[in-house]
Amino acid sequence: MENTEKINWEPEYSIGNLNIDNDHRIIVDAYNDIVDILEQNGSRLKLVEVLSVMTDYVQRHFKREELYMKAMNYPRFEEHKKMHRDYIVNVAMLNNEMMTTWKHLDIATQLIHFLKGWWIDHILKKDTEYEKFKESLSKDVNY
Repeated sequence: MENTEKINWEPEYSIGNLNIDNDHRIIVDAYNDIVDILEQNGSRLKLVEVLSVMTDYVQRHFKREELYMKAMNYPRFEEHKKMHRDYIVNVAMLNNEMMTTWKHLDIATQLIHFLKGWWIDHILKKDTEYEKFKESLSKDVNY
């Protein structure tokens, strides 16, 4: 197993919206749970629980985030929405793989890579972009 460090929430991870930041902390918690599973040679059941949290997370968060972007007429909405669909497909494929294999630690490793990429490329970059766009508006849009 490779050495993977946990993510500790830092102020610079904030996109400038407390409600969205609180949602994003869920993905950090899931990532850290998977690090624990790998470090402790954890159970398949625990990984299934983390995958369940990730699935619940996308259903709630993406819906709210997409409504928020629509309300502000975010010009890159469709592109952002496609990224959400790609996330859903990736997590669904990993869920499916969990049903067909007992190599749960391999799946945990795949999840670590996927979530770290999601954290860096999507949350810290793309989500920050729509929040900056919202700040440039003269109207108030709430998440």
